[in-house]
Amino acid sequence: MFKLKLFILLIFIFSTSFVENKYSRNQIDNLIASTDEQLHSNKINDVLKNSDIILKSSESIGYDRGILYGNLYLGMAAYMNDNKPKLIEYGFLTESLARQENDSYALAYSLLIKSKIYKSAELYDEALKYVNLALEACDDIKIKDRQHFVRGKCMVYKTICLYYFGATNKKLLELNLQAMKELEKAGKPFNYDYNYVNIATTYENLNKPDSAEYYYHKSLACSVGPAAKGLIYLNLAALAYDSGKLDDALNYNNKSLNILLDSNVNGFYLISGNYELFMNIYKKLGIPEKVKENEKLFIYHQKKDADKDSFFKKKLLIKLIDKAEKEQNEFEKKARKKTTGYISIIIIFVVVLTGLIFIYIKESKKNKHNQEIIKNKRQKLLELNNKVNDAFAEVLELAKKDDPAFITRFKEVYLPFYTQLTSQYPTLNIGQIRFCCLLYLNFSTKEIAHYHHMTIKGVQTKKTRLRKQLNIASDVDLNKWMMELL
Repeated sequence: MFKLKLFILLIFIFSTSFVENKYSRNQIDNLIASTDEQLHSNKINDVLKNSDIILKSSESIGYDRGILYGNLYLGMAAYMNDNKPKLIEYGFLTESLARQENDSYALAYSLLIKSKIYKSAELYDEALKYVNLALEACDDIKIKDRQHFVRGKCMVYKTICLYYFGATNKKLLELNLQAMKELEKAGKPFNYDYNYVNIATTYENLNKPDSAEYYYHKSLACSVGPAAKGLIYLNLAALAYDSGKLDDALNYNNKSLNILLDSNVNGFYLISGNYELFMNIYKKLGIPEKVKENEKLFIYHQKKDADKDSFFKKKLLIKLIDKAEKEQNEFEKKARKKTTGYISIIIIFVVVLTGLIFIYIKESKKNKHNQEIIKNKRQKLLELNNKVNDAFAEVLELAKKDDPAFITRFKEVYLPFYTQLTSQYPTLNIGQIRFCCLLYLNFSTKEIAHYHHMTIKGVQTKKTRLRKQLNIASDVDLNKWMMELL
């Protein structure tokens, strides 16, 4: 009688589980296919909605492919919305999942996401490395239209990375045109938008405004998101301004600003550019009250942008996030394997030994506990990001104001660096230590001179003396040397 009750309980638990899971593996695969089309059509809201369903449904039944694509699409949506926190959250997760599933298509996209993360942190060597790895992964994609499409996307982004390495406009244009050919082979015309923008920008740098304007308008004819559309109209406004067409510049700039404000995209850097351009236009038009009004708005959004994005420019934080995400990936992988193993044992031996139901219940509870631990780790990581961001912003503001409290607060936030510097070089005086702290925060020569009321030559002299005292070669970047002292 007791065994019969256990058997009935087991059947009830499994039947309840299947009722709660509304999506089977086949249904999840179908949803992945439709979400892929939405991604390629830039329907970001639909992608976000479906990604959440794919991820939750796949996690509830332990479907690894669904877990991979749920995270991948969330990462790609963050990529297209320029949502850096979400980009980091999913960027380091999807690469290991794609390699585990041996999925070249997902791997190429995940490597492209990682390239975007490092580019956002101004680590251009790493950004170029990962976009090249993404291009290599494209060679193993079996479906040809997907291969051409992802390769085209990667080549578009590679031109952006190469721009920071001083590639010639001719080289950038050549690579953009190659990317266009790949996208044409894929038969996805609605995804030419960013490629058109890159081509337009390159023509603008080559002093060919007519060609630039032509490609900006071609990009607007594609299915572009609000951030891209806002950028394109801003570029058209700047192009019109440089050509002396002030009425057109005002019109385009108004369109750009309205789109960005209405859509609430992650584009403060664009909005500050809108107000700066308004300021310059009204200067030429001779309307001082409008100049003053837009100058205030420009300063406000420029500061908002600096406060928002400053911590992404710190190599230390990227390393911290990288380490935390790798630990989280390993934890999730072990928990998933252990849970899947126990479920398989229960299914195989349930008829022979119904007593294994107790193990199943125990492991289910354990899995729930593991999920809570994972959730807590994610929350702690988010809190850590916010704390580092706030502390950096505070130290940065004290440095800019040349506040006497700067060195005290810097020591509290960056104690390991401060201790290493002073113990390794005990002969440094307080002024030299303060100067080293500014270099560690990645202040340029021009910024140090501006905020600390010095001449650029004076700053350069201090750098030369510091090199001699610390025995640093003249070809070594001082800022980088300080950041890598630990």
